[in-house]
Amino acid sequence: PTLSVAYRTRARPAGSFRGRAQTLLTLVAKRTGRTFAEVSVAVVGESAMRTLNATYHGEHHATDVLSFGFSKRPVSGEIVICLPVARRQARSRAHPLTRELEVLLVHGLLHLAGFDHEREKDLATMRAHERAVLGVSLIP
Repeated sequence: PTLSVAYRTRARPAGSFRGRAQTLLTLVAKRTGRTFAEVSVAVVGESAMRTLNATYHGEHHATDVLSFGFSKRPVSGEIVICLPVARRQARSRAHPLTRELEVLLVHGLLHLAGFDHEREKDLATMRAHERAVLGVSLIP
């Protein structure tokens, strides 16, 4: 599977998020048994995320991550991550920004793979996958 990361914001996270992203895609594919073809990741600012969230979900605030699936077999799509929201969440969770970006990427990849968290049972399944890929101590 191929994964590309594009920064659509002036700010850039320090660290190796781009390098880890491909590894995380491979880990999610192995964990879920899904075949991924192509995934693009866009890292955006709050204004762009607010617009996307309003357009696609009717919510008028910047959220942390959105996923847009293009095909289910093999899985392909786009994940949009809001850098300022990720930065605030990293601070509140007391871990580095690059780790928060990894958490959000894995969450988005699981959505592309067909998982959701609408019901408590589904949330537990998603959290189990997140913990297995990222490590048990890193997901609240």
